[in-house]
Amino acid sequence: MKSNKKNTFINIITDSFSAYKFVEPHTRYIDKKTGNTGYIACNFDSFDDAKSFQITHNPIDVKIEREIRLLRDFLSFIRLIILFVSNKYSVIHTHNAKAGIIARLAAKLSGAKNIIHTTYDYGFINLEENKIKKMLFVFLERLCGKFTDRLIVVSNTTRADALRYKIID
Repeated sequence: MKSNKKNTFINIITDSFSAYKFVEPHTRYIDKKTGNTGYIACNFDSFDDAKSFQITHNPIDVKIEREIRLLRDFLSFIRLIILFVSNKYSVIHTHNAKAGIIARLAAKLSGAKNIIHTTYDYGFINLEENKIKKMLFVFLERLCGKFTDRLIVVSNTTRADALRYKIID
């Protein structure tokens, strides 16, 4: 069903491969079905062959990397706030752990009204041996969960982890 009102939405994901394989087809489908305009923000330099995964549907290059790099992460966070405030997206949809934390915090601070997060797993928490880091990751997921309007989990295992870590109730 087509909507009379044109809205814009943005998907934020860490790397171009996942954006190309999963997010871009979904974004095109939503655009076609609703008449709205979707954008895809990801890091086009996330790995050596990233350039071979060309996002052609309203791409926005954001430099969110998988590894934690505090200065770069902070700069990405500031750029995302500016992007969100400037464009006033109807929906901000984040994907995967790192982009999910940085972009949801930026969305909240920019006054976004509809924040959705898709989590594919909480493996980074399950595999973390450093107890302090693990507690920090759980804290950040819980914090962001408080202002996430919808959380999409892709498996029963991921749902069980979200419940076990009290990320959702």
